[in-house]
Amino acid sequence: MYYHRFSWIDIGDEKKPDLNLQETLKKILESKTNTLLRKINMDDKESYITKSEFSKLVNDKREEKDILLLHIAFYEPTSTANTVPSPSEEITVEIDSIEPPKNQNWMDGGACILVYENDIISCPCTMGNSAAFKHLKLLIADNFNLNASCMRFMPTANEDKIKLINKEGVSYIDLNLNLYKASLEYAKLKDRKTKDQIALGIIDALKSLFNRNDDTDIRELANMKVGLTFNLNNENKQISSKQLCELGTAFINDEKEGYSIKTQSGNTITFDDLKIKKTIKVDRNGKTMNTRNAWNCLKNYYVELEKSGIIDK
Repeated sequence: MYYHRFSWIDIGDEKKPDLNLQETLKKILESKTNTLLRKINMDDKESYITKSEFSKLVNDKREEKDILLLHIAFYEPTSTANTVPSPSEEITVEIDSIEPPKNQNWMDGGACILVYENDIISCPCTMGNSAAFKHLKLLIADNFNLNASCMRFMPTANEDKIKLINKEGVSYIDLNLNLYKASLEYAKLKDRKTKDQIALGIIDALKSLFNRNDDTDIRELANMKVGLTFNLNNENKQISSKQLCELGTAFINDEKEGYSIKTQSGNTITFDDLKIKKTIKVDRNGKTMNTRNAWNCLKNYYVELEKSGIIDK
């Protein structure tokens, strides 16, 4: 599951609806009650909002919130489905194909989505996030006579990254540099950022370790990549969890691209984007997930994120 935040973008003189994402989609769905009216053509496929539900969730404070739940899926009009014998004890089996029933087409996988105001949590199956978001953009653009580029599912702000670090801690920082290139750049830098200071310290330590005093020898480190891995389970650790959080916060506040921070819960933070995600197991039928099961997981994850303070406005 992935968390994103929707926003309108000012482009030219286009007049956008004074609505959040949830209100915008609700207005469209209430006017398009037939599934066929929610169709979007994307490249060589068609996608549909096959299911939608105006629902409620109760958060950790026992507050009730109105939410919108969606299922979006592809279908290919001429496609067949592959079949295998079941049950079968054979190591090798013959694969066959089957046509859809008369006057029907197969649906393939999909993505389940929860929308609350401008917050969106997605659970992609065979339809990825980019395709699901493209469907929503094109649907809104078509109904409000807009350019789809005036909408985006934006990366979260620095404040959200810092909240995530303080909540989950830091396990790994990838500096995304090699030492030789870094050593050449440092001669030109006056105001060194956090990443620069760490890399320069590593260079000095390595040169000292190998008893290298001349600058030319650093070229032998040209292909050495730099990353910092932390194991806080060691009783003799010389750096605390708090210090690691402070280090991660320093990277974010530097606003210098190229780093990647992995939290102890597996979330990844980069300069350009923050991926707030969680892996779950959803019941499925073939390649299609159980929509009700996925929607319940999305509800629980929203409550979890809200409780943590990560998605506070």
